[in-house]
Amino acid sequence: MRRAFTLLELIIVIAITGVLMGLMLPAISHARWAAARSKCQHNLREQGLAVLSYEACNGGLPPLSAAGPSRALGLPDGVCHGMYAYVLPHLDEGARASQYRWDLSADDLGNATAIAGTIGVLRCPLADETNPDGAGGAGADYGPVLVNSMMIDLGFVPAGVAPEGALLPNERAQLTDIADGTSSTLLLSESMNGSPWATTSTTVPARFVVAGYAGPHGSGLNVCMADGSVRVLKAGADPALLARLATRAGGEPVSGDGD
Repeated sequence: MRRAFTLLELIIVIAITGVLMGLMLPAISHARWAAARSKCQHNLREQGLAVLSYEACNGGLPPLSAAGPSRALGLPDGVCHGMYAYVLPHLDEGARASQYRWDLSADDLGNATAIAGTIGVLRCPLADETNPDGAGGAGADYGPVLVNSMMIDLGFVPAGVAPEGALLPNERAQLTDIADGTSSTLLLSESMNGSPWATTSTTVPARFVVAGYAGPHGSGLNVCMADGSVRVLKAGADPALLARLATRAGGEPVSGDGD
């Protein structure tokens, strides 16, 4: 005759199970966050390669953002496009690219078919869902780094240094003009704004990047450099150091372990 568990034995088993679950849950949570961080870094790497592929095919980098009238980019007055619209073919989005109309703004109804749906490589695994059929496209949780005169106002860029990043608005910049070196100049960053991917609002202000933001993953901000490499700007890093990474020709040396 088999002996049943006593109440004490059952309580002990439940207690041991509870302890084991308590030990496992943090490990599972850590693995999930690590996987999300790895996915984000992969996304940025793919975007960086798309930008460099565009440069190789067109003889210049895509514009940071574009707003007409622009003779250089062939845009009528009032027509606007974000950087990601330019690199669609290099993100394996040839079908969208073939339907996209450059004579209309990204959020125009005439571009509704081309921008409909989500582009997976532009979405962070930890981000909230956005409207895939919204004007200008579903959300993008990354964007090109925008350097402007506000960096001088904040004291991060010395007077006399042009407040310019790797990409320039309304212009196809040249890789050879990145005098500080492509491996030490920011190109793209996480943003968590969820702005419509085809619009100019996907740009990430450099002041956001240099603020030492911990990023959606809690340990630092994932960024892509102008050579296509992906790095993490550690949370709480020296803003002055991060600012040196933002400008394309500031003449500030940055060591390889500066992030």
